[in-house]
Amino acid sequence: MTTATIDLAGLFATTLPKINPKVTYDILRAHPLMLHMLRGGAFTVENGGSEIRCPVVLEDSVNTGAVAKYESFGITPEDTLDSARYQGWPKYRGSWTLDQTEVDENSGPQKVIDLAEAKQNQTLHTFNAGVSADLMGDGTSLPAKRLKGIETFIEFATEAQQAINARTPGGLPKATYANWRNKYGQITRFGVDGIEVMNTTYRACSSQGLHPDIGIADDVVYGFLEKELAPKQSLFDKDMADFGYANVMFKEMPLVYDRDNLTGTGKIFFLTTTGRTVKGGIKPEMFTLPGLNGMPKNQGMGYGFQLHFLRQSTKTILRIDKPQKPVNQDALVVNMYMNPLLSCSSIKRQGAIDFSGSVIY
Repeated sequence: MTTATIDLAGLFATTLPKINPKVTYDILRAHPLMLHMLRGGAFTVENGGSEIRCPVVLEDSVNTGAVAKYESFGITPEDTLDSARYQGWPKYRGSWTLDQTEVDENSGPQKVIDLAEAKQNQTLHTFNAGVSADLMGDGTSLPAKRLKGIETFIEFATEAQQAINARTPGGLPKATYANWRNKYGQITRFGVDGIEVMNTTYRACSSQGLHPDIGIADDVVYGFLEKELAPKQSLFDKDMADFGYANVMFKEMPLVYDRDNLTGTGKIFFLTTTGRTVKGGIKPEMFTLPGLNGMPKNQGMGYGFQLHFLRQSTKTILRIDKPQKPVNQDALVVNMYMNPLLSCSSIKRQGAIDFSGSVIY
């Protein structure tokens, strides 16, 4: 009696297109900021190119004002829009392997797929953690090939100090342009002035009908906020909660905590993104060919953070290559790749808060 050999490469080749939407979905909901930007349309999918350019307004116009009847007025030539330039696509990859002996031990197509999914989930967990950490990072301890996170744009410093620090996110100098500096507040003790500083910073970030639309905090500080608001505050963003992110509504934005990357820091971010929340959130089927069907996207520039994805040769934003057998090895290797990039078109609408001393209630 003969036993049919499982064509593992063929099996995977037929199933990879089916799992791509689910894997993409799992990655893009792995951090509350990514989830928020995806569900709100604060992202673009780029068909090539080596950089992203965001038009920004850095100085007020001198050619506006009121005039009397028949009063003459002068018009002064001036610079208007500048472009923040974000160059170079970070390239993230993940791989998982299956040895032929493991396949033989899990005979049957369904058992092989179950085994492959377990291997994939292990890789995915680490992949998600790495991208999320970079998204929240300041880039100082990371190689240039990694994603430049929100702390490469936002500083925990006064606007005057930011001018001295002279960082240049998007190639534009904070020292030169006051509108390219974020707002900043500092808490002494949360129970004394925490809510007051949060209110002040929120208002400072709000202008012309726009305000921060998501807050991300240290989990300890989030606990302080819950203690301060309860039992008066019971409102929360249900869609965000359904994706596993506990939150409270502060003003008109959901505030979530990031235990993995912010715990013990006392940091709070008030972030303005370019999207507006779409009810119902995101679903795996939104990531089927030719990329992002049915999703709001490319909803404009001019007032906040957004994500960009380089469209892969497979027409998706995540590419999963067919399995390959390394030379002289009885195993299969599956590789996946994604090119995400973070940009901002208005840093003055972003806020940061920390503590002047110990993180204490």
